[in-house]
Parts: sequence; C-alpha cells; structure tokens
Amino acid sequence: MLSYKPGDLIVSSTPFAYVVDPLNGAGRVCDYCFRRSESLKPCARCRVAHYCNKLCEASALSEHLPECCYFEEVFPYIPDVTVRLLTRMVHKLQKERMKDCKEMVQGDMRTLEQMESHSNDIMNDAVMLPKFHASWATVKYILGEENVPSLLDGLEIFGKMVINRFCITDSDLKPVGQGLYIGASIFDHSCDPDAAYVFQGTRLTIRATRSLSVNSVREIYICYVDRLLLKEDRIAALQRQYYFTCNCVFCQEVEVLSGVL
Repeated sequence: MLSYKPGDLIVSSTPFAYVVDPLNGAGRVCDYCFRRSESLKPCARCRVAHYCNKLCEASALSEHLPECCYFEEVFPYIPDVTVRLLTRMVHKLQKERMKDCKEMVQGDMRTLEQMESHSNDIMNDAVMLPKFHASWATVKYILGEENVPSLLDGLEIFGKMVINRFCITDSDLKPVGQGLYIGASIFDHSCDPDAAYVFQGTRLTIRATRSLSVNSVREIYICYVDRLLLKEDRIAALQRQYYFTCNCVFCQEVEVLSGVL
C-alpha cells in the first residue's frame, strides 16, 4: 500500500527525449538545462540552439548534432517542436530498444514499449495522419533514410510521442518546450486529479494534491488538460489529442448539476 499526504512527492522524472519549442522557448532558455538566461550563447554552427555555457553545449552535442547539420542547411527555417522531438526519439532509438527504455515508479516498471500509441486512431485522423507523414519525411531527411525504421514503426514512435508528451513550462508556467517522460506516462487522466506536476528545468515532479492510499501508482490520476475549461471543451480536447472520452467523477458530477440547473 502506498500512502501520500498533500504535497508529498510521488515521482521525480527526467525526460527520455526533450526539445525547446522554437516558437516559445528558443533563445529564452538553454537548450540543454532549460535555465532561463539573458546571456545565452548560440551554437557556433547552426545559430539555432542556445546554451548557458560550454558545459551545457558539450552535454547536448550527441542529441543536437544530427539536427544541427540540418539547421545549418535550411536556416532560417526551423522545424516545429513535433519534428524536433520525433527526430530525437528516433535518433535515440537507433541505439536502444523500446523495452530497454524504462523507469521504475514506486515499484512499478514503466517502459517505452508499454506506452499507448493509438496508431490506428492516427491512421484514421484527417489532421494527424498528414502531420505524421510530413514529420516523418523531415526526420528521414535529417537522420538519413538508412538510419530510420519502417513507416509503420515510425508511426508507432510518433503515436507514443504525441499521446504521452508533456508541455514543459518555466517557473511562470509559460510553455518553453516538450518532453517525453517514461515514468510520468504511467499516470492516467482525471479532470478531478489526485496529483499535479511541475517542472524544474527539464525535471518533472508529481506531488499529491490530496491524501491518498493506493495499491499502485497506476491508481493515481493527473489532469491532462486545463481543469477550468467547460466540460464540453475538456471532452473535445481529450478526444482530439488523446482519443478517449472522459468519464471521470468530476465530469459525471457536472453532468448531474447541469441537469438540475
């Protein structure tokens, strides 16, 4: 049995892959540690990525190098955050198998292989399927066609990314990037959540917001969308982005209250 009081730490997780959002974070936070600084130095080669010091630049090199060459070639065009995150995931999976990409969360092992991809839903989605094909074409160009998996395997990776990624925010809760957190992906959604998450740089921490007594962290819920949205808007957002209809207690209570009113 796992017990938590409000404010207790449930999980602290670092990302499997992450990127600064070109629209919101570029030039404002370090591409490696996500620290905000007014004196960030651009990558000497591509001038797109920015770092707070030489150590961060060196630490980021292995993941940045493939995109760096591409950025230099196509500058001033910069691919969107989806393409950048997908590229980093595919690049990392050249060396690691999905089942070996894992994180222990309070006694529960979570692997990248276990993540939902909703690939069938994406194949029938008139918006997301073209997005995948366009993103995949760019990934193949950046990494080289010989270095990427098959189209179907690519769709599986893409699906796991878009379903499980987190929007990384700064201390002012402004979005600055996106990341895939294997451990944190174990938590399902509720509009009446048991826990909330915040970011410290790229580290994601989840803390209890109420007293909890559960057998597994899989019984703890976080909220994927803005709780202040109207019920209809929450349901639409969850269906559009995650392909499920929320039937949580909070939504059911709102339904009852709506009928009374």
